[in-house]
This record gives sequence, C-alpha cells and structure tokens, in this order.
Amino acid sequence: MKRGRKPQGYTIIETMIFLTVSSVLFVSAAGMMAGRQARAEFQYGIQEFNVQLRDIMNDVSTGYYEYREGARCVVASGSLPTITQTAEGRQGQNPDCIFIGRVIQFHPNDTDWPAAEMYRTFSVAGRRQIDGRDVQNLSEASTIPLTPYNNATLAAPDLTSDTLIPSGVSVVWVRSGGAGGDPIGAVGFFTDFAQQGQSGSGGAEGGARNVDLLPIEGSQLGQDKMAMANAIVQDSATSSVNPEGGVAVCLESGGGNNHAIITIGSKGSPYTELSIQGGDCPS
Repeated sequence: MKRGRKPQGYTIIETMIFLTVSSVLFVSAAGMMAGRQARAEFQYGIQEFNVQLRDIMNDVSTGYYEYREGARCVVASGSLPTITQTAEGRQGQNPDCIFIGRVIQFHPNDTDWPAAEMYRTFSVAGRRQIDGRDVQNLSEASTIPLTPYNNATLAAPDLTSDTLIPSGVSVVWVRSGGAGGDPIGAVGFFTDFAQQGQSGSGGAEGGARNVDLLPIEGSQLGQDKMAMANAIVQDSATSSVNPEGGVAVCLESGGGNNHAIITIGSKGSPYTELSIQGGDCPS
C-alpha cells in the first residue's frame, strides 16, 4: 500500500513574491481611496464656497447687511459719508446713507489664517441724496466701506468679516474678464440703484434690488484691510460694471491635483458657474 505524498508548504521565494504583490495592491488601493477622498473633500469645499458667494449676492439683492451696534453713517453738508461710533447708532436709523453692496477681498495679508484659504467681506455704504435728489450711481453715492480707512476716525466701527474656505481649498488667482482677463484682488456686488428710493428711512431694508458685478480693478491679492478699503473708495466709481466674461476665481485643493474655476457674471448677471477639473490652476 502506497502512502500519499506529504503536503509541502510555500517556498521562501514564493512567499516573498506573494507579500510583494499584496503590498503593491494594498498601496495602490490605498492611494486610490485617498485620491477619491481628497477629491470628495475638495468638491465639498468648492460647493460650499460657491454657496457662500451666492448668499452674499442674495444679501445685496434683499438689502441685508451685517450690522454692529453703534455704527452710524453721517453725511455733513457738502462732505463725503463718514462712519462713526455712537451710542445712538441703530440698524435702520441711518437716513443720510444707503446700503450699496458688499465686496469680497481675496488673500488679505493681515490675518492669522492662511491668506490663500480665506476671504474678507466688506459692507459698503454711500450717501442717499445729492443736490436734493436720490443718487443714481456709484459716483454720486461716494461709496465707503464700513471699516476704518484713511479719512475715517480710528474709533469708527469695523463691519468686515473674515471667512475660511472649507476643506483647505485655496484661491490661486482672480481675474476680471474671465479666465484670460486682468488680475484683481477683490470683486463687488452692488445695487444698481433702481430701488433706491423705496428702502425707507433706514436705507438698508426694502424690496429686492438688481445686483451689478463690479471688479475692483485697482485691487490685488495680498493687500491689507486699509489698502483694500482705499481701493474700494477710489475704484468703485470707475471700474467696469458687469464686464464681458465676468470674474473668474481659480481654486486648488490643499494636496494639489484638483482645481476649480468659479465664473461670476459671465452671462451678464452676477450668478456663478462652476467647473471642477484635475491638475493645477492654469497659468
């Protein structure tokens, strides 16, 4: 009677080959999963930022602005608007001025957060009347940001707000006129004044307004709060309103390999179009 052969195990070489192949497959799968997770996080951050942009535009359309108790906008005879701090300041009780819109600044250089991963929002006001009639445009309104700048007192309240873009998403560039346009550092969303005379004594509330897209053409990435506030004052009346191609913002994921371009106002109204792609932002 013959005995069966004794089962033999794997040789050392076969075991090493198996472990090597398994390791390669594991690393490949882990890299694929990490890439998918990074892309999902990037898409979430981009979508959230896009929603935040639309919320800001809706605020301008409805006349809503962030307010801090004690802020008061005053226009003395023959002078420009001035923002002061006073115990009497109340929201809806600034008859000299109107809420005009909001400006988003990218890459502010005076923050503890990573500058590329955040943006700053300015509320902007202006005088209500000139020569006894309601103002009709930005030049007549003499726009001012609701924050201290070169002709405001140091006691003036600061109504800016800083926001971190979710998921470590960073802004690479901002351009007026679309992706091939001129670099800028800020973009404004301003009322077109069509509803100006219907907002009541407060100057900030009222019915829905039409919203214009206004690149702040004298701005650039990396400015501090005062430099940006001055750019708003100096350039808001002369910058191109609703430029052809809109304003394009290119953003990248923290780990690279993903970018998105949000185009604002490319179809003549300040609404956004979003395109998410692989790789870095185009130069």
